[in-house]
Amino acid sequence: MTSPSGGRDIVTTMSSWRDRYETHPTGRALDRLGLPAMLILGVIFGIGQALHLTQRPLDFVLYWKATNFADLYPANWLSNDYAYVYPPPMAQLLLPFHVLPFEAAAVGWSVVCFASMWYVARAWSLPLIALGLIGAAFGLSRATTVFLEYVLLGNIQWPMAAGIVTAMRVPAAWAIPILTKIGPGVGALWLVFKRDWMGLRAAAVATIAVAGISFIVAPAAWVEFVTFSVENYGGPSIVPIIGPPFPVRLVVAAVLVWIAARTDQRWLVYIAAGIAIPALYEWSFLPVWIAAVRGFGLRRRRPATVTALAAVPMS
Repeated sequence: MTSPSGGRDIVTTMSSWRDRYETHPTGRALDRLGLPAMLILGVIFGIGQALHLTQRPLDFVLYWKATNFADLYPANWLSNDYAYVYPPPMAQLLLPFHVLPFEAAAVGWSVVCFASMWYVARAWSLPLIALGLIGAAFGLSRATTVFLEYVLLGNIQWPMAAGIVTAMRVPAAWAIPILTKIGPGVGALWLVFKRDWMGLRAAAVATIAVAGISFIVAPAAWVEFVTFSVENYGGPSIVPIIGPPFPVRLVVAAVLVWIAARTDQRWLVYIAAGIAIPALYEWSFLPVWIAAVRGFGLRRRRPATVTALAAVPMS
């Protein structure tokens, strides 16, 4: 069994290793160049997808097809042709963009996904893209390609992860994970356990406002979403789901958030959010966990007395 001092040593060592990379000239350069590079990559891959030169953004295609709010959900989530499975707000937010050709919208969404990846990973973003390309070229474990896969698929994973990172600074942003993949919203318990009632109110108001407007616009879609979720819970999946059942993972995630609040270790919130994804496909938690790498041991690096501005977390 690891002693408390041993645990602290591990945190200190890993934090020091992370710091050496992020403060090294190479790390600083990758961070500085990361955003423009990721935006350019978003445009390049988006155009490639629009011209069918690279793999299709299959998940974005499914989101794009979600336009019939009288019949928004499939009979089950096994369909490769149409399988919108999230609450209605995301489909409603995408609807106005149908004035654009699909190809233009796909390029725009690709840019959003690449930019979100940079926002979460910062100095790690370009190395993760390189790791994914190497992993794909040499047929390595999906753990090496998952970061690139999610951005190329156009999955909501990276924008949702960016929402979680933002929510740790701006609590109203908890509406993003709550109203997309739902389970990662367990991280909002950080506000409860920290007794941050003002932040909790902001998160609740934002979530209720978005969900309320969405319900007023398309009440039938919300009724159908509840029915779809109940009928498909525990059903088979095209991609194998790993780990314990979702309710068990949700309880574990809540406990992790409580520990995070008690010890002021914010990085644990990202670990909790990652394992609380309802459909936990192989390695699908890793994009969210990258935020934990950036925040690992952050509390121990802070001085005993700081100003309000200096206390704002990096992740």
